[in-house]
This record gives sequence, structure tokens and C-alpha cells, in this order.
Amino acid sequence: RNSQWAFERLTSNAVPIIADFKSRNPVDLFLEKQRRSIGARPNLRAGRRTILRRMSIDLTGLPPDIDEINRFDKDVSPDAVEHLAERLLSSPAYGERWARHWLDGARYADSNGFEGDEDRPTAYHYRDWVIRALNADMPYSRFAQLQIAGDEISPDNPDAHIATGFLACANFLIAETRQETEQRRYRYDELDDMLVS
Repeated sequence: RNSQWAFERLTSNAVPIIADFKSRNPVDLFLEKQRRSIGARPNLRAGRRTILRRMSIDLTGLPPDIDEINRFDKDVSPDAVEHLAERLLSSPAYGERWARHWLDGARYADSNGFEGDEDRPTAYHYRDWVIRALNADMPYSRFAQLQIAGDEISPDNPDAHIATGFLACANFLIAETRQETEQRRYRYDELDDMLVS
């Protein structure tokens, strides 16, 4: 039997009851129980400006501009943080920030890399497709399918063809003088370098 936590069966745990602790979320009760068991002290609650700055940088990669600061300061409703989250998640900057992580794993670049480093003048279409997909909250299963076989799934959809740009993201350098088996080996190494699968 493997004792690694990832192989354990899922179980349903009762939410702890802590009489002297007010919680806005059941998860807080689990955290509070653990905190007390190790004798840790809680951090002070973050102020509104700190919440605004943290959420803005986490979700968009950008600090809040003066308009966002003023809008958040004027929103005194109990749902102000939820309104802020919705605005940030709806921002084009959200997709631009989070697409970077996928594109890095896919080894996206505007050029072929290595010594020749030729430009890929149309590579940006794939980058922009990833950003649009994230901003549209595309389901991951669809996101992955289109990148692997978009041209087969939707042959008449130009966006599906663009999505398959994923398959050309890896560094690409095959000298014409190499033997066919060597060319294949180099190409497999290049594709293997793509971290996203």
C-alpha cells in the first residue's frame, strides 16, 4: 500500500467547531484548528488598499491604476472585494498575465532559437489565441484538444488552426545535411523540451 497522500481515497471531513472564532468560510475553521494545534499566531487582517494591490498584481501582473483605486475606495458595499475580483478577471490583462505561464511551458518564442534564430513572423497568432482562450474562460479540455488537433476537430475554423501553433512552439533547427534518422532524433528532442503535455 502506498502511503503518499495523492493516492489516498478522498474522505469527507466534518467542519471543525470553534466557539470563539468567527469564520467567513468553512476553510477558515480548518486553518484555525491547525494554527492552534501548532501554537501559531494569526496575521493581522489586510487593509483594503493592500487587498486591492495584492489582487491586482496577482491577477493581472499590474499594480492598480488611480481609477481602480478610486473605484474601489468608493465601493463600500459588503461585496466590494468580489466586485474587484470580477473586474480584474474580466480585464484583458488577466489573460496576458496567465498566458505567459502556458506559453513558457509550451516553449513559445517569436523566433526559432539556436544560432540561426530566424524570425517566426506569424507566431504571434498562437500567442494571441492563448490569451483570448484564457480571457474567454475556455474549458481546459477544449483548450488542450484544439492545440493538439484543432485543424481536425474544426477544419473550417481559422481559430482552431491557429491553436495548433502549439505544435510548432519548440525550438526548431534541422540542418538539411543531417541524415533522416538524426533529423528525427533532433526533432523529438525539441518536442520533448516542451513542458506542457
